[in-house]
Amino acid sequence: IEIEERNKNDARAPEVESEHFIVKTNLGREKGWWFCQLLEEYYHSFFRVFLGFFDQKRGDKLIFNVLTPKKKHLVHLYPSRERYLTFVKSEEGNDELLVRSAGFYSSAIQSSHFYWNERDVQDTLSTLYHEITHQLFAEIKPGYGGSQGNNWVVEGIASYCETWVNRDGEWQVGEN
Repeated sequence: IEIEERNKNDARAPEVESEHFIVKTNLGREKGWWFCQLLEEYYHSFFRVFLGFFDQKRGDKLIFNVLTPKKKHLVHLYPSRERYLTFVKSEEGNDELLVRSAGFYSSAIQSSHFYWNERDVQDTLSTLYHEITHQLFAEIKPGYGGSQGNNWVVEGIASYCETWVNRDGEWQVGEN
C-alpha cells in the first residue's frame, strides 16, 4: 500500500542518483536509472562541446570529470502529461507557456521538470536535452540565465541541443 500511495504522489517520488544527477520519478527505478545513465552520457558530451564557455581553470576539470559538483542536478520525470500538468498548475498556476510545454527548467528551485511521452520517446528526449542544457549552464556557470534581452541566444543553444542523438554511445548533432 505504501508503494501505491507513493506512486500517486509525485512530490514523494522515489529518487535514483548518479554521479551528477538525482532523478525523481514514479516510472520505476529501472527507468529512473536508465535516465540517470543517459544524463551522465549527455553531461560528458555537453562539456566537450561547450568547454570554451567555462573558465579555463574549471573547464579542464569539467571535461576530465574531476570537478566535484557542489550539489547534484535535480530532474523530475513525470509518468504522464496529466501528472506533469498537475504539478505545473499547482506550482506555477495557469502560465500559458508552461501549460503548453513538454518541460521546463526552474532556476528558482534549481530543477528541471518534464514528462515521459510513451508515444513519442524522441520528443521526451528532445525536451530532456533542451531543459538539461538550461540547467547545466545555469547551475554551473553563474549568471548564465540572467541575459539582458538576449534570451534568443539562451534558447537557441538549448534548441540546438534538442537535435542531439546518442547512437551506440556516440553523440551526433543535428540528427533529430
